[in-house]
Amino acid sequence: MESSGTQQLDEDIAMRKYCKKTIIKMKLKKRDSGHRQNTSRQKPEFEDPALIPQQLVNLLKMKAFREKLKTAAEMEFHDPQHCRSCQVKQAELARDDFIRRKTTRLLSPLLEDKIQSHFLNRNSICLIGEVLRDLPRPTDDPGLVWEALKAREVELTQRKCTS
Repeated sequence: MESSGTQQLDEDIAMRKYCKKTIIKMKLKKRDSGHRQNTSRQKPEFEDPALIPQQLVNLLKMKAFREKLKTAAEMEFHDPQHCRSCQVKQAELARDDFIRRKTTRLLSPLLEDKIQSHFLNRNSICLIGEVLRDLPRPTDDPGLVWEALKAREVELTQRKCTS
């Protein structure tokens, strides 16, 4: 690893080279323009990446990386075991989880009973029995059966008209 004096010297050399190239470029532009100013607004020209020495870029990257490492090493890490607010939040989460699990455990037998009764009451034999209960019996008077069918038809047409 380089010493800081050598690194500073390399950085200064790279900076001088960059400044010299930039000055030469500006002088060439000034001479090419013939000392007249352009009245139209042009977009600013971006620096040519070839003008910036790669050595300077690498040095700046390394310097920034070292600074990040120093700040990361100096940073104190948060320990939730010693933080009161974190302990309170963990206790709240544990309590909520406990309540959720207990309510699920208490409600599951009730839900199972409802599912079981649904299966028993909604099987195919029960459904057929409900349909047959509403049908007229063969011993019923045909006139009464006919009036019941007409009443049901009128009721259905009224429902369609209101909806």
